[in-house]
Amino acid sequence: MPSYECAVILAPTLSDEQVNQHTEQIKGWLTALGAQVSDIDLWGRRRMAYPIAKQQDGIYIIFYFTFAGGQARLGELDRRMNTTETILRHMVIRHPALKELPRLPGKEPVAEEGVEGEVAQPEDAAAATSPSGESATPAAEAEPPAVASESADAAPEAENSPA
Repeated sequence: MPSYECAVILAPTLSDEQVNQHTEQIKGWLTALGAQVSDIDLWGRRRMAYPIAKQQDGIYIIFYFTFAGGQARLGELDRRMNTTETILRHMVIRHPALKELPRLPGKEPVAEEGVEGEVAQPEDAAAATSPSGESATPAAEAEPPAVASESADAAPEAENSPA
């Protein structure tokens, strides 16, 4: 099942008891939709980056849950949160399942065996290999061809011309 996180900002005028009631109410909405709430993280009262509904502060709550119901069912949660006046903002984020761990740029990937038992090569190394399997010399390492410079030919003329 895909995992989600729902960030909720409540009005700062709520008491601790009302915050707990809203937390249980939102948890009830999630479980009624078929979600399994794994964790609730109460951040408490925080200063917001910009005013929302003429409020400078908000009470932040993060819900972590798994849900397999789809986007249409999450629309019901969105509708309920939009109609509740004490919820200033909310956002639901789906965490994608990672197929592989991200790497820093410039780091070479760990060699993996291919289908035919060959070791996979990075893209740059594959481009540098010729079809016969021999390693081609990169252009930067090859010696440049000897080119006659015009300045060498022009030098004797400069000696003969009057100054």
